Amino acid sequence: MSLELVLDKDYDSFDVEDQETLLGIIKSALKLNGDIKVINKLRGSVKLVVDVTEEDFKKVSKGFMEGRLDEYGVVSIRNFGVVPGPFLKVPFSSAVGLNETYNEKGERISPVLPKHIKNFLIDIDGTICDDVPNEEPERMDTILPYPDALAMLNRWYEEGHVIFFFTSRTEEHRDITEKWLNKHGFKYHGIIFGKPRGGNYHWIDRHIVRATRFGGKFTDLVVRTREIEVFSDEATGEKKKK
Repeated sequence: MSLELVLDKDYDSFDVEDQETLLGIIKSALKLNGDIKVINKLRGSVKLVVDVTEEDFKKVSKGFMEGRLDEYGVVSIRNFGVVPGPFLKVPFSSAVGLNETYNEKGERISPVLPKHIKNFLIDIDGTICDDVPNEEPERMDTILPYPDALAMLNRWYEEGHVIFFFTSRTEEHRDITEKWLNKHGFKYHGIIFGKPRGGNYHWIDRHIVRATRFGGKFTDLVVRTREIEVFSDEATGEKKKK
């Protein structure tokens, strides 16, 4: 299996000896059984694509989510080119402090972010840059980002919020999208590809959901009162006001 490790290192000063030393330390710390072979080193932040066994992949993933790779400069991992899906540039457990939650039975349920941290899901085409349809991927590399979008998203990132791009682009567009985001200096935690196309979205979730329709410019968020669709009182168990 191929595993991508993203490191908090300077690309130009990170040489072969450094990568061999780092992988040796990780192998020893996590007690990996197989050999780790570097397949490629990608520019940007240092990205090492390495070949590992399925068993060792699980060990590395577990160690990463437990924060055991933080001291070695590993800031993200993902299953590279095998199982599509988002990847984390920082482990939530150590970066934003997910809080454990329990139901009324005392059973552990899905953790939640602290109330002061927002989980941003941000579109790409038509939101942070001009709209490019999936049918014309050659244009994805040449468009320019909206300056206000770049500045605001990076500010939210620096303030500690979680920044994920949620796009209708597909996994086929991952490489060109990541290169474009990195080239223009976007700071983010991950990308989720395959959002259904067509708009008219209606998100149903047990967690708090807020939506902001992009109107052409990124600014500070302000509170406004708007009508929204909700489940009926009977369905939610709320008492009707008399």
